[in-house]
Amino acid sequence: DVVVEFSVFDGKFLASATVLIRLIDLNVIPLVTFAGSDEGTIDYIEGQPQSFLKERVDITDDNDKNLRGATVNLIASSVGDALVLNTSDTGIIVEYRNNEKTLILTGDVSIARYEMALSHLSFINTLAPPVLLSSAPRFAHVTVDDGQNRSA
Repeated sequence: DVVVEFSVFDGKFLASATVLIRLIDLNVIPLVTFAGSDEGTIDYIEGQPQSFLKERVDITDDNDKNLRGATVNLIASSVGDALVLNTSDTGIIVEYRNNEKTLILTGDVSIARYEMALSHLSFINTLAPPVLLSSAPRFAHVTVDDGQNRSA
């Protein structure tokens, strides 16, 4: 914020005024959190068909009501690991790139619809029967795009 002070003197009287100029960044980067935290959790038990994200997904963007897309990358994955996302009734199209272990979401829809879709994120192991070849934790990195900026 910037404060500007004006003073006018006509030879007899002095008048002054102060103006507050608020600087508003019109190009704010969207932010994704999981129930207020930087991390969400999916507990997968070997042999289960799939496990879902435990926390609520919150997306904030102070200057946009809609998002244009999102990306979910599965990091430190093992053979058979995959992400699943049901986006029916959201207006969001999802593409899964198995070689990259990446979900690509596209659609110019409200932030609330992206929150709803991402809250249904799940992890599966596609081996038959489902077997975890590694007990190392996997991480899913979520980014969203408002058409001008992508979240970190």
